[in-house]
Amino acid sequence: MKQYSILVLSLAVWLVSGCKQETKQPKEIKDSVKTMIQTDNRVIETKVADIDTEVKEPVRTSVDELAEQLDKSTTVRTSSGFMVPKFMKFEEKYGDDGLGTYDTYSWNDVMICYRFYGAWATMDDCFPKPDVEIAPFVNIQSITYHSPSKQIWSGYVSDGRIFYLKRKITVGENVDHALVLVAIYPKKYKKSATRLVNMVSKW
Repeated sequence: MKQYSILVLSLAVWLVSGCKQETKQPKEIKDSVKTMIQTDNRVIETKVADIDTEVKEPVRTSVDELAEQLDKSTTVRTSSGFMVPKFMKFEEKYGDDGLGTYDTYSWNDVMICYRFYGAWATMDDCFPKPDVEIAPFVNIQSITYHSPSKQIWSGYVSDGRIFYLKRKITVGENVDHALVLVAIYPKKYKKSATRLVNMVSKW
C-alpha cells in the first residue's frame, strides 16, 4: 500500500512538471515568431527607403528653369529687328520718367526692354549713367563695363539685378535719336542669361 502511494505521488509530480513545460512552449514559439516578423519588417522598411532614395529626382533651381525654357523655346524677330525668346511675354509699359513707353518682354524677373530716346540720349555724359531709368521703374545703380566702339554698357540696376545694354544712334535730317535695347536679369541667372546677352549684342 505504501509503495502504491509513492507511485501515485510520483506520477502526479511527473504530470504537473510536464504540463508546466507544455505551457511554456507556445509562449516561446510566439515570441520567436514575433521576433522574426519584427526583423523582417525592419529589412523591408530599409529596402523601401533605399528605393525611395534612388528614384527621388533632384531639386531644380531657378537657374535650371530658365535654361530649360530657353532650350525648348524658339526665338522670334521683332519689328525693331532684335530677337527674343517666344516664351517671354510682351507688354507695352510706361516708365517713371515720363518719356514714353517701353516695349518689354518678360519672364519672371528677367526682362528684355526696348525704347526710342530723344537726342539727349545720344550723348555719353547723359545716357546711360547712374540713376537714369532704362526700364519701367528700373534705374541704373552702377556701370562696370563700357565698350565705346560697340556701344555696350553693363552693370547693376537699383534692385541688384544685372543689366546689359546696347545703344544705336540713328542720324536724322535735323536731330539724332537713340535706340536702346537692354537685358535685365538676376545674378543667379548669369550663366543661363548669356543667350539673352548675345541677342542684345547681335542686334
